[in-house]
Order: sequence, then C-alpha cells, then structure tokens
Amino acid sequence: MKKTYVFLTFFLLMIISFAFDKMILNFFQSLRFYALDVLMNLFTSMIFLALILIFFSFLISEKKLIFKFLFGTGLSYLISYVLKQIIRIPRPINASDMGFAFPSSHATVYFFIAAFMSDKFKEYRYYFFALAAIVGVSRIYLGNHNLSEVISGGLLGYGIYLLYKKWLKIKN
Repeated sequence: MKKTYVFLTFFLLMIISFAFDKMILNFFQSLRFYALDVLMNLFTSMIFLALILIFFSFLISEKKLIFKFLFGTGLSYLISYVLKQIIRIPRPINASDMGFAFPSSHATVYFFIAAFMSDKFKEYRYYFFALAAIVGVSRIYLGNHNLSEVISGGLLGYGIYLLYKKWLKIKN
C-alpha cells in the first residue's frame, strides 16, 4: 500500500511539473559552471553506467540474479526508447543530446536499478535512490530533459521493476 502512495505522489508531481518545466529548466541552467558541468556529464555518461552495472553485479553475486538484473536494466532502456519513438516529444531547445525526450531513459534505467538493488539490499535503499535522483537532476542541469520527463522516467523505471519482479518472481 505504501508503494502505491509513493507512486501516486510522484505521478501527481509529474503532472504538476508540466506547468513549471520551462521555469525549472531555466533555474538549473542559471546554476551552470565548469566544475559542475564536468561532474554532471560524468553522472550521465555510459562509462558511469557501465561501472555501476559492474559494481552492482559484484554486490549481487548470484549468477541467476545478476542475469535478471542486467536483462531488466536493458529491458527498461528498451521500453523507454520505444515509448520515446511513439510519443515523440522533442528535447528542450539547445539540448546536447539527439532524439526525443519523453520519458528520460537515464531516469528509467537508474530508477529500475535503484528499485532492484533496494529490494536486495534494503539497508542501502536511500543511497540507490539518491544515485538515481542525482542522475535525473543531471539530465535537467545539462538541459537534456525537463523535470516532467525525468519524473516520468523514474516512475516508468520503478513501475517496470515492480512488474518485472512479479513476472520473474524475484525474491527479496
């Protein structure tokens, strides 16, 4: 029941954020400076994702569960990519990334990872979700997404995990 309230709260935040997307994007753009640009680019790089996947795979240590983790991560990206091609919402003006924006694939993947790892390592769940939130904020900071796109990606990633968990009957 608690997960439902959290999910609905973030869904409501996503709906509200549509009205403030431009203002929030402009605010984040006003904060930009070189050192933070480097850090935020690091958080959104594929190298960082690869390192996270490798590190978390070592934490999991069970071969079958590692496969489920990596497959689910790839599946979450694929679902977000297909949705982008169907919905076709353009990225913010001056975005450095190409393609469509809604939902954020970075947020989808990292929130899937956070949900997966949180079920396995409950004592560290806040760290996993903080990492996912930082990646999401980096996408706004870099001007590649609006807040609503990041929240929708986060909801999608979390939702995909919940369905994936039921489908595969993943144990905590």
